[in-house]
Amino acid sequence: MLLAACAAFACAQAVPSDLKPRLDRVLAPLVAEADVTPAVRIELLDGTLLYERRGSEPFVIASNMKLFTTAAALLALGPDYRWSSTGILEGGRLWLRGNGDPSLRRIGERDVPAAFLDALAQALRGRGVTALDEVVLDASAFTGPARHPLWPADQWQADYCAPVAALALEGGCLEISQSGGSLRAFPAAGWRWERKSASDAKSWTANWNGARDAIVVRGSGAGKAPLRLAVADPAPVFAGWIEEGLRARGVPAAAVRYAAPGEKAPAEKPLIVLKSAWSLSEALTVCNKESDNFLAEVLLRTLGRERGGGGGNDEGVAAVRKILGAAKLDLSTLKQADGSGLARSETERVNTSSPELLCAVLRLMAGPAGARGGIGAVFRESLPVGGVESKLRSHFEEPLFQPGRVRAKTGWIRGASSLAGYLTAPDGQVLCFAIVVNYQPDGTARTNNARFRQAQEDLLEEVLRAWPSAP
Repeated sequence: MLLAACAAFACAQAVPSDLKPRLDRVLAPLVAEADVTPAVRIELLDGTLLYERRGSEPFVIASNMKLFTTAAALLALGPDYRWSSTGILEGGRLWLRGNGDPSLRRIGERDVPAAFLDALAQALRGRGVTALDEVVLDASAFTGPARHPLWPADQWQADYCAPVAALALEGGCLEISQSGGSLRAFPAAGWRWERKSASDAKSWTANWNGARDAIVVRGSGAGKAPLRLAVADPAPVFAGWIEEGLRARGVPAAAVRYAAPGEKAPAEKPLIVLKSAWSLSEALTVCNKESDNFLAEVLLRTLGRERGGGGGNDEGVAAVRKILGAAKLDLSTLKQADGSGLARSETERVNTSSPELLCAVLRLMAGPAGARGGIGAVFRESLPVGGVESKLRSHFEEPLFQPGRVRAKTGWIRGASSLAGYLTAPDGQVLCFAIVVNYQPDGTARTNNARFRQAQEDLLEEVLRAWPSAP
């Protein structure tokens, strides 16, 4: 409602006449450097252009690609969409089919995986089943590599590089904690530990050893937040979890395996359909506020599957183009490689968009398309609040930006820094903006992302200082 009201209000309001020189001065130091290229687009919600620099050109936008993925998901699937997992019983065989439920993780005080196993075991016991010949896991809803081939191979252990699968736990990661002197991991699968000393007393790190069969821990985690470590392959982790979980609940299985290619599910009526603990709107909020790459890739592959093209990365990319193209957006600068914006290439520019197109998506979700079913509010509220949340917690803290004048999605990979979202002006108007910097890293503060984040903040500060206050 707020966005729609502001859109109707916008045309009658004055626009600062000195906005361009103010913003030009902020950008001047970046513009002067040959290996740093900033691009900016700022608009009213009716599309009136307020400021632009190279706004129609394609730039690498990093995690701002999530804006395209999440907008398309909301438009196509709606905020109430839920993933499901289906259990089918045939004699002594349980067939468990997943379709990408991303909520199989511990969420605050909620142990969603435990509840999943409890419900499954209860359904089996309700049919008089106290042991299984085998459990067949069907993860065919998602196809293709678990990690995009253009993701940084040397960073595969990081939580932001977690593999994606139709049956996966804890967002493709292990959560590692220490209680007393004991190390623990969830999912627990008999992990082998290698403990090593650390030169820094504050150190608390975990990584896989070279053989990927042991977790190397340095330092102490006593009293510290758990670590997240991406697994190499989610399939054996999920299989081990199912086997141990059913055994602990009194329904042991003689074998657990994955369905062979082309193997068909039994024709029997489902024993149980387990709905996701997250609606799409809840998953999307975590995706954008926490910049969760795993969730973005799940959304992309879900779009591919639900729109009829299959559950692979390429089908998801095609679905995003189809959905946004149907909304009459000019997608000529969009070159999407994945759902999250993590993919990059040394030989070609991928995950690109123009600032103009980013603003077009923001306007689309704030206008009539976003008004349907309230998805515009869901989309806007999924973006972090400046000075308050997530990666914007330490930015936009000045009173000028409060309360909550900035809602925006950050993006950063080596060579690209981006920020796009909504800005509420002093007179109540809502603007949309996209600020992108592509650069050649040189290892100094000159090309550190902190510098570009500050420039993005400075630009929006100048907009607010130049804008007339409410009458």
